[in-house]
Amino acid sequence: MMKKYNKSVLIIFIYLLLSILFSHIILPFIFTSLYGEDVETNDVKFVLLSQLIVYIIPILAILFFTEKNKEKKSLYFLGNLFEKPTKRGLIISFVIGFVIFAVIKFFNLFYLDLLLAVTNFNGLIEEAPELPFKSFLILFFVLTALPCLIEETLHRGLLYQSSSGKKSALLLSVLPFTLLHTPLDTAITALLISLFLFFIINRTDNIIYLYIVHFINNFLSLIFTYYIILPFEPQKLTKTIVLSSELYVYALISLIIVIISSMLFVFLIRLFEKKEHKYLIAKYTKIDKILMIFVFIIYIFLFVVRLL
Repeated sequence: MMKKYNKSVLIIFIYLLLSILFSHIILPFIFTSLYGEDVETNDVKFVLLSQLIVYIIPILAILFFTEKNKEKKSLYFLGNLFEKPTKRGLIISFVIGFVIFAVIKFFNLFYLDLLLAVTNFNGLIEEAPELPFKSFLILFFVLTALPCLIEETLHRGLLYQSSSGKKSALLLSVLPFTLLHTPLDTAITALLISLFLFFIINRTDNIIYLYIVHFINNFLSLIFTYYIILPFEPQKLTKTIVLSSELYVYALISLIIVIISSMLFVFLIRLFEKKEHKYLIAKYTKIDKILMIFVFIIYIFLFVVRLL
């Protein structure tokens, strides 16, 4: 059984290596060559090209080097993660999408307001520019629909499926997803959402619920970036004279909302029907472990380089 999956595991590591190299070296090089140093990471062209290079090209490489095998127990057969969702599960995942967004949104507000209070920052934090409806539709597809489908299929689908137990499943479905995102605040957000999504897939063993949760989070992020600015967001506060004591109060309010929303998530996830995932790999070989360590060292190194 183990020999049957050795090649599959090797291809997974090749995919991980390709993703980080494309994300942190090739993609920045291409855009810097074409557009100079000032590249907007939310630019439609940037996002589309990044999705193509970071995800689609490695996927095509996987399909090209993978032997055609229709056996249902194949590592690349994700059908067992696509069971028909229940109405109850759909409702829970819909609500959880809002809850996770609240955790991430107010966690960001917490540390930003706290940062403003500690540093006495008196500069101007620019608001997002006005977004015409046509541009909204494009960004809706590029930043909301497309990423959640591709990222979940890969990180909580393919990589989760290639694990040998809960620990490796956590590592493979969370760490690569986090380290592919820069700068640091975006990586922290990616870490939080990937942890939440891992807990959901580990509980339900159904990736459809993850599509819903991830989609709602991305959609709300888009709306609250371009159309809804909360009264105590830094973009608003830096336009007026605000005392440090007020900022600490705003940070405390955000922290309380984060704690309450996190507790609500714990409650809601227990409402899902518990299903055990049948891992297709009994355990990793020594070579597999060496490859994993090697790839993640590269991930961490390139991530740190991008931050610097």
